[in-house]
Amino acid sequence: MVIKTLAHELGNIHPRAIPKIVEAMNQCHATSLESHLEGYILEPARSLNRPHPLIIIVDAIDEWQDHPRFIKALAHLSSEGTIVKFIITSRSNPRTSRLPGIDKIPMHAYPLLPLSTDTMTVYFDKYLESVPWVDGRRASAADVNKLAHLSGGLPVWASTVISLLSEQFSESPPHEILSGILERQQVGGSEGLAELYRNALLRLFRSSEARRYFRLYLGAALVLQEPLSLSEFSKLVGMLPHLVKNIHSALSAIQTRSPHGSENTVHPASTRFHLSFLEYVQAIPAENAFAISAFDSHSAVGLTCLNQIATLPLVSSNHVSGFLLQSLRSYAIKYWPFHVSHGTNRSHDEWVKTAHCSTLQAIPVDAQQRWATLFLNTLFPEAEEVMAVEEQDMTSILMEIGDNVREDGGDHWAFEVACLEVAVRLGSGCDDAWDKLGWCYYRMGKRTGSSKMFEEVVLSYRRALELRPAPHPDRSQTLNNLGDALWSLYGCNGDISALNESISHHRDALALRPAPHPDRSSSLNNLGNALKALYEHNGNTNALNESISHHRDALALLPAPHPNRWRSLSNLAKALLFQHEHNGEIRVLDEAIDLCRELLALHPSGHRYRAFSLQKLVTCLKKRFTVTGDEVDRAEIQVLQQELDELRNGR
Repeated sequence: MVIKTLAHELGNIHPRAIPKIVEAMNQCHATSLESHLEGYILEPARSLNRPHPLIIIVDAIDEWQDHPRFIKALAHLSSEGTIVKFIITSRSNPRTSRLPGIDKIPMHAYPLLPLSTDTMTVYFDKYLESVPWVDGRRASAADVNKLAHLSGGLPVWASTVISLLSEQFSESPPHEILSGILERQQVGGSEGLAELYRNALLRLFRSSEARRYFRLYLGAALVLQEPLSLSEFSKLVGMLPHLVKNIHSALSAIQTRSPHGSENTVHPASTRFHLSFLEYVQAIPAENAFAISAFDSHSAVGLTCLNQIATLPLVSSNHVSGFLLQSLRSYAIKYWPFHVSHGTNRSHDEWVKTAHCSTLQAIPVDAQQRWATLFLNTLFPEAEEVMAVEEQDMTSILMEIGDNVREDGGDHWAFEVACLEVAVRLGSGCDDAWDKLGWCYYRMGKRTGSSKMFEEVVLSYRRALELRPAPHPDRSQTLNNLGDALWSLYGCNGDISALNESISHHRDALALRPAPHPDRSSSLNNLGNALKALYEHNGNTNALNESISHHRDALALLPAPHPNRWRSLSNLAKALLFQHEHNGEIRVLDEAIDLCRELLALHPSGHRYRAFSLQKLVTCLKKRFTVTGDEVDRAEIQVLQQELDELRNGR
């Protein structure tokens, strides 16, 4: 969505880029983020034939939930700096963020300094003119100077002050509000913002009852996934419409954005308020009258949605689309798994005590199936026929929906994981549900490089392993999956205990896969890779020698023309390169080069792994040339490097 928004702006500013953007619209459906960047941004920018690179500014990228995927995809454009460059602002330092692929992106990081007092003075001089002052009691020059000083150079502080002073329905006139702001002593920073927000909320919501309604409203808005009309939102939170309207209007004094139609519509809070405000209300102690718990809000909204599901009427296939137009019910159909999964704990003992559990258990099977059909048709409105689900219990229904969503190939991961999260709550003893949940998180972990995702994978596969004791036929696969997850987690956070546990599980999986088990080569390679990582961590040569042994055994099980032979060739070559770097033996390096030559032969010109294989061989040849100075190696390196450069430059 963000990439398409950037493309829309690009087309508005440079109409000559529109044909390429239209071409991307026709070709990039259900393709990778990298393909979207290339189709919607790179090629349109290239078509402009500009003498200088196009500069694209992306502000506050950390407020976008999926920004790690976007950053990772930017590595795909790292060689296109003459065509397009990005200026990205974020509150986190990219160098220390551990974002996936950040080390592959050429960049310069600059700290954003606070604006100068003079700049803030100019800002206040301009926008204080728009404040509806009463009885001519305007801000003086001294007031402006004090505001500029108190702002600490933070634009969000200044814009919030202007919003508070401009609130039309405030009980206090602007000069009194200004006086209260000027009395404070804290200058700028997060503490200054927190004080400003606290005073604003105290002024806007004076009674305990008003503060209770504020928490209901903002809590629901905080977790809201789609805009709802004021009337539908009032049903969602269980508040009278006029109270919702009053809270909605009062909070306009703090909003920093005004989404289209926001006067009569409640939008997700992240599209209306600055992130610092949303963080403030979630960070203050729970006993504070303005404290918001996202978990509790998800729980409340999820229960309201479930009650909507419990009363779903029978709908004929001819009336599905019209039925889904009913706003709150449509919202409930689409998002109850999301809210329930974020507003309840996985613990079986805790889950069975919730109203969500009892409500779900009370929903008849036919109503569960009706919901599943409506849910799938909500996600896939262009499907040629109405999808039907015939499973007989909600756990199985949710698992089938997860399979359907995954197989679609679109970007519906959040719906898939939500359904599976509820499935493991309802069926805590269902090993398949835990296995599917682990795989779901694993795929996202690989896409984003997020350690949090891999932590969830580990938890899910551990539970699946508990439910698959020996001699369960899937135990070896679960051990393998858990080992992979722990290895990936180690790659994210460097936790050696995760790597050691990974090695242990891969050993157990290998023991359950004696020859001629069809997956033995996979276990050999996985154990070899984990041991290789242990050598890289602590220099344990025994681990490296064992790694080489396992990779040799794996290669022997994959004779040509086995489709996975290339992977074992690559793994063994890398391990041998490490051994050469340790002991300096040229014969070890010679063997690694022979393996890389065979690897390259398996990836002829045009193969998607051709560049990968070229790089492996070039690296090994450079190592040997450094040792021997052989001019034959130098000449081959030049030829291979030229081909590699041409591939990377798209020629």
